[in-house]
Amino acid sequence: MLISTPSDLAPPALTKTKSSSRLPFYNREVYNFNRTMRQKNLYQHQKQRVMAVVLYREDLRDLFGLTIGKMDCYMLVSTLLVGFCTEMFYKGRTPLLAPNWLFWPWSITLGAAFFYFFLSIWLALHASISAQTYSVRSLTQWLRLPVASSMEISEGSARLEDFEGSGVGGWFRVPVVTEYARESNLKIPGLEHKEVKGKNEIRDLTTEWDTFKQHFALFNQLHRKWQGHEAYARVCMCMGTLQFLYALAYFALLYWGYFWENPLAAYVIVTLCSVAALLNAKMNLTVNFTEFCIMAFLTAVPPFLYCAAVLCEYEWGNSFNVELPQVNERPALIFALSAHIMGLLYEMFFVYLTVADKNGLPVKFSTVWCIDVLGFGLETIKEVHEPVAEPKIINSSGLPGFTEEGPINDWGVHKPTGQQDGAKTGEYHPDISKDLKYACKKAEKDMQKMFRHWAKEEHLLSDSEKKELTKLKGRFEKDRKRLAQLLDEERGKGDATPGTPFNPTEGWIRLGYKTEAGENLPYYLNVETGEIKWDSPTGDAGIYDYKETTKSVESQLRQFELKSKALLDQERAAIQAATDASHREKVRVPYMLFRFGSVVIMAAWLFAIAETSAEVSLKYDPSFNERNVHERRLKMVTNGEASGPFEITYAGKEALRFPEHFVWYTPRKMGCSNNNGKAVLADFHSLREVSGPVVSSSPLKCAVASKYVKDKEIKDVTVRGDEVFVLLDDNQLYSCATGDSVLQSLPVEVASIAAITARGDGDFALVSSFDGKLYVGSPSTGKWRSVTRPISGDYKACTSIQETSAGDIVLLLPEERMMHVFNSRGLFVGAQPIPLGYISGCGDQLLAQSEMTARLSIVKGLRITPSSL
Repeated sequence: MLISTPSDLAPPALTKTKSSSRLPFYNREVYNFNRTMRQKNLYQHQKQRVMAVVLYREDLRDLFGLTIGKMDCYMLVSTLLVGFCTEMFYKGRTPLLAPNWLFWPWSITLGAAFFYFFLSIWLALHASISAQTYSVRSLTQWLRLPVASSMEISEGSARLEDFEGSGVGGWFRVPVVTEYARESNLKIPGLEHKEVKGKNEIRDLTTEWDTFKQHFALFNQLHRKWQGHEAYARVCMCMGTLQFLYALAYFALLYWGYFWENPLAAYVIVTLCSVAALLNAKMNLTVNFTEFCIMAFLTAVPPFLYCAAVLCEYEWGNSFNVELPQVNERPALIFALSAHIMGLLYEMFFVYLTVADKNGLPVKFSTVWCIDVLGFGLETIKEVHEPVAEPKIINSSGLPGFTEEGPINDWGVHKPTGQQDGAKTGEYHPDISKDLKYACKKAEKDMQKMFRHWAKEEHLLSDSEKKELTKLKGRFEKDRKRLAQLLDEERGKGDATPGTPFNPTEGWIRLGYKTEAGENLPYYLNVETGEIKWDSPTGDAGIYDYKETTKSVESQLRQFELKSKALLDQERAAIQAATDASHREKVRVPYMLFRFGSVVIMAAWLFAIAETSAEVSLKYDPSFNERNVHERRLKMVTNGEASGPFEITYAGKEALRFPEHFVWYTPRKMGCSNNNGKAVLADFHSLREVSGPVVSSSPLKCAVASKYVKDKEIKDVTVRGDEVFVLLDDNQLYSCATGDSVLQSLPVEVASIAAITARGDGDFALVSSFDGKLYVGSPSTGKWRSVTRPISGDYKACTSIQETSAGDIVLLLPEERMMHVFNSRGLFVGAQPIPLGYISGCGDQLLAQSEMTARLSIVKGLRITPSSL
């Protein structure tokens, strides 16, 4: 059994009436849905704009933070190295008797290292502070978050009166059958973030890289404020490191090669420091092959010339080894002078490598490309094939360039950016596509044909012409629908924002066509549906006149252009004030400071060259005595102004006990053996052995006693083991055991001997009273080696020479009240004042006579210790 509901029993007319009554509610829901989606779309765009600017702000923080981080590293390293230089200067002092020609390079390189490190700290500090300052300025004054305006928020909200104002046609629109009217978006400013690129172009931030990199351009502009300080902070740190490595090398030559008598270790340290200096320069410089060869030559030659000078003077010149070449001090000075000149050339070459371009950057230093983190430089263009918005190189040096207009902040305000390249053929453009252009041109041609036919009077048309006119109207209608379809498709590309900038209420605009007769024929176009009417449609209030609208738009555009120019001029003025480093004088300040310090360092090298040249020339003058470092130090020690280069200590002192009848016995010389402690005293005509403090009453038996007892005099006595040797005034050394003369093949210069002592197993050390030099050699081989007095004067006044148990050679000069000491290798240790009354010495003992009582005593346990200074 079927049961019918009331609706089933209702007549069709009633059902249709009920359906029609629901249409307003359905259309209102559709309106609310569209408004809600439009509002979400608008808010999503605003959110994306905020997120984009947040990303740009993070980019700026990263870019500024990179400079700050690098400068912090530079300051840390340079500060530590400045501390090392200071510590070396005040605590790592050179040996007291270091030669001038070796003291010069050490002091110059250490002072240069201190200067370069200090300048690096100052430049890095300035760059870091500038980066922090401009980071805050750019984030607080230039790139702010784009907060939505009240108009944007209000226009995104839905209002019921908008739906009610759509008319009866909108209320009772039949779904699917009738298209829903599009909503206007004319009054919503800033909905699309776009940038005016030309007169007829609009480009979007989300699709155009030129707009996207504006904050990079801002950083590039501001970077010029401190990029010179950043670059030369690295350059100064590099130069300071090079100078510090050389200072270490010369310090090793002073101590290991000279003072601690280990030249091989010094040469190894010099080699390592030179290699490290070359590697450091290679890592920091971008040079060609020729420049690299010159740099390697100038890096290696100076320190090894100083090594040769040390080898000549302190290994060959001041050595007791008779197998080494006999040289004087002049070759060492010549090598040192050559090294000074090479050091000056080295400094000049590196100053050449650090010359700045017009932007104040050292183009040959690789640190310049470390600054270019944005990829705007020549190196990035050649090696990195990535789309970087076609960076322009405007500098002759190939460094990153900058536009004259400066960066433009377009987040929230549309501003013109000058001439830009248009879209390339075949590319998608956010305003118009290739298909749309083609369809528009085709429709325009067809409309012109149609209007030319339509302008004629209809009564004059023949049947064929009327058919042609009807055919053209059909073609135009077909093209019009195709154009409307392409317009709908174009609205969905690139930007999802609904509506267009030209979308008046209800979609009708009034257009005009000028005939050949000059008459203006109006027609009406619905931009939403594409419908064309020759008669005025209903609802004239919603029709916009094209001419009036164009005039209004032109007027608004002129006002907008004036405002944009004013804003742009204001921003350019602000950027110019912020980027005043474009002046070459300010940009090149770091380079000028670096060059000033380098000139001072080169002047120091010139002074060292002049001083060493004068010393080389004055070596010919026998009266030369004031320029030598030993003479100056000796005067300071003698006058009590400074302590000596070594310290003298004694174990004890005992008075000699003579037999009672030795009233007039006064010994002049003393000889003793370091092996068994045998000691012998000598006056002019006798030798007596000393046992402890007691002097033997019997003369010592000697084979040549008859000679010195009768007609000869004893000049000196020396002991080797149990054998006693006596030197007579005929300058012959006789053995008391055999009576034979043991000195054979003496040099011609040793015509007269002032003092002599046995040294080692078969060698002797003697002082010539003819030329005043110290000679060391072996009578058996006939090889002798001379050692010149290292300070002014000679050793003609030497009264005694002795070899200590440590192997040191001690020369006593009672008239000068001085003691000169050479170590076992022949290196001059220094001079030390001695008390009045020291007569002679042997081994670790000294023969002394009291000034008050004239009593003789023996000072035992002589120890010579180099001073810590």
